[in-house]
Amino acid sequence: MSGEKRLPKPEDASYGSNSAEILSVWLSDGAPHYTFLPNVWDDPSGWGILLSDLMKDIARAYAINSHQNVSDVLARIHEGFNAEQ
Repeated sequence: MSGEKRLPKPEDASYGSNSAEILSVWLSDGAPHYTFLPNVWDDPSGWGILLSDLMKDIARAYAINSHQNVSDVLARIHEGFNAEQ
């Protein structure tokens, strides 16, 4: 991994009084390190929706950058997810 080490704030995020950064992930020596606001939603299913949306967005971006099929990339992400359960 090289280049920029910080991501910009999303352009389409609102910075009103209800806006908050709820998840931050850093990669250090190959291991992820993260912080998050655990009770940002009243129902933990909100985290499931977020993670599902994030997984699909990552698969699309990865597929574009690696010239692979989105379905194949998503299947590999699912394999990695299932291996950690």
